[in-house]
Amino acid sequence: MAAGTNASSGLVAGPRRGGPIGAVWLPAALLAALLLAHVLWLLLELGGMDVTTDVDGVFILGSAAVAAVLCGRRARASRERRIRLGWWLLAAFELLFVLGIVITIGYTLVLGTVPAPSLADVAYLADAVSAVCAVLLLGGTAWDDRTRLLLDGGIVACSLVLLSWLTVLQAVPRTGDVGQLALVLYFAYPILDVITATVVLSTVANHRRVDPSLLLVGFGILALAVSDSAFLALQYPRPGLLDAGYTAASVLIALGALIVRPVPPVDREPYLAPWQVLLPYVPLVPTSAVVAYYLLHHGRLDPVSQVLGAVSILLVIVRQLMAVLEARTLAATLTRTLAEQRLLVEQAPVGICRLDGEGRLLSANQRLAKMLGRGPSSLAGVDFGELMHPDDLPAGGDALQEFREGKVDQLAMEARGVRPDGTIVWASATFGRLRDPDGRIDRIVAIV
Repeated sequence: MAAGTNASSGLVAGPRRGGPIGAVWLPAALLAALLLAHVLWLLLELGGMDVTTDVDGVFILGSAAVAAVLCGRRARASRERRIRLGWWLLAAFELLFVLGIVITIGYTLVLGTVPAPSLADVAYLADAVSAVCAVLLLGGTAWDDRTRLLLDGGIVACSLVLLSWLTVLQAVPRTGDVGQLALVLYFAYPILDVITATVVLSTVANHRRVDPSLLLVGFGILALAVSDSAFLALQYPRPGLLDAGYTAASVLIALGALIVRPVPPVDREPYLAPWQVLLPYVPLVPTSAVVAYYLLHHGRLDPVSQVLGAVSILLVIVRQLMAVLEARTLAATLTRTLAEQRLLVEQAPVGICRLDGEGRLLSANQRLAKMLGRGPSSLAGVDFGELMHPDDLPAGGDALQEFREGKVDQLAMEARGVRPDGTIVWASATFGRLRDPDGRIDRIVAIV
């Protein structure tokens, strides 16, 4: 019911929610400007090709160094051990990337060429491993549903392996006279890119509370893997526009380190967003395009491609069958739960009602209707304020308005209600919120 007109009326409000955790607009704008400047420099080739080559390296090294510092800073600020270790691994990922570039530059300056394999390969391969481990740690809760995760990971992996086979891996044995170790490295890079992309997409797709940090880090690591695979597939001369993908990767990871997820409302259940459900199928789009192109120019797929394609289709079918079974199980559970809740509400010894976002009653149980001297059906659509004593309405209405707007987390009150015959009833009420999938306040439940 409504609150009284003074402090002794029994009104109890919870703490207000805090404001933004920190301002990140300025550093985010600077990072975006860094990426934009790199893209423009590559497009315009300011100062000529030699200058652009040097500046290209400066942008890539600088953005990676900034990302490493910010990841280390985020790691030091993290309290949970798993999250802290994940951010330290991301800092190591960026530093290993910088180390690989520095070693490559050193070989070029001293020897005039980069041997294959070299110490730079050790740094590059280690940074891929650290990136995968970091994503697994930051998205640890995604591994709770292992069956869904394995199926989604299998779909992503098979489609990406097929894509990589048709664009990169198939050509490796024909690259010429190379040693066995160099040949292993030629295979290792695209395979690690596939593993990295698989882990990122599967983790993000199955994380029921995806915070902006994980999303930005995941897309950043994907940008690096795509740029790396594009270079291996296209063998484009550097500097090239695709080099901006390396800077984009560091910028996204740096932004992820800057943004801290606000504490989610405790009354909101975790869920998968529609785009997360579709995410594992995204790699099928470019893979299908490449397969169609290959069929048009070669007539048929080679045996490896046929096997990978068949496995991909099989996994998609199994995943869809699993989704149908999940939907049927969920529908049966929901029906059973609704029946139980309806019984509990109707037989409850206290009054219970549901309000919409505007404070109008959607339904009320028999106990509340009897308490107010009305029929349950006559309460539907009635504004909650109409049930309160006029003297209690100002304070109680304001408190309920703040609760509806999310300005307070808890609300309990004692006040008077008015029956149709004019008699007064004293009651106490406790309010709770129900949220929609987007976190907005959808319904309010009052226990009187």
